[in-house]
Amino acid sequence: MLTDRFPQIEARGVYDGPRTQRKAEATFIRDALADQEDALFAAMTQIKPDLIIRLKITVEVALSRKPEHREPEMRRKVAITDQLRFQGAPIVEIDATRPFEEVRAAARRAVWGIL
Repeated sequence: MLTDRFPQIEARGVYDGPRTQRKAEATFIRDALADQEDALFAAMTQIKPDLIIRLKITVEVALSRKPEHREPEMRRKVAITDQLRFQGAPIVEIDATRPFEEVRAAARRAVWGIL
């Protein structure tokens, strides 16, 4: 299986992770939904990927490519990206600030390297 996304359980509310926020003033229903979502994500992440390609980017370049995003949220995402471990899956980091053709070539090499 090849996918462009993989669920993660290390950071709530960002990327392909759990969205239900746990708050001190949470209601029974919110807690129940968060518990259910956590169980689903735990089950999904039992599959260990053969390879994760982490596209590294600076906040400035990310904002230039996605100007509709707010800077504080983009800073958070860039910082979190470095911390995601995907349950110990092999990670290849690629400098996504490079020209597209270079990034694509590096990604292809990474994929072919595990086939």
